[in-house]
Amino acid sequence: MALDPVVYDWIVFVHIFGVFVFLIAHGVSSGVGFRLAKERNRERVAALLEFSGSSYRVMILGFWWILITGFVLGYAGDWWTMRWFWAAIVTLVVLAGLVTPLAAKPYNRVRAIVGLRAPLRRKPSQPRRPTPMRT
Repeated sequence: MALDPVVYDWIVFVHIFGVFVFLIAHGVSSGVGFRLAKERNRERVAALLEFSGSSYRVMILGFWWILITGFVLGYAGDWWTMRWFWAAIVTLVVLAGLVTPLAAKPYNRVRAIVGLRAPLRRKPSQPRRPTPMRT
């Protein structure tokens, strides 16, 4: 499909913008992860996890924005037969499918301990009895 070059450039721009949105929101969770490993105060742990959870929806929005605009660019550029196009999509989906549960499980366990809900759950977990933190 042939698109006007200006329209095509705008689609590329919004695709790259989606990458920046995803990376900025993901950076929040990464930064919290580094700080959380050193934190021993229960209230501060809860605040850090709330901060991380607040960026989760933006991160997911960025992910879907990248995926959707990538398919639009694939259609507009007629890249369906290119191996690199499919390799990029498969890599993105496989990495997201593997890394998300690996990161979510430990965070969600700590969230349950301090009585917070997981970012996409409706009601909070019941707080668990505090366990002494190792130093």
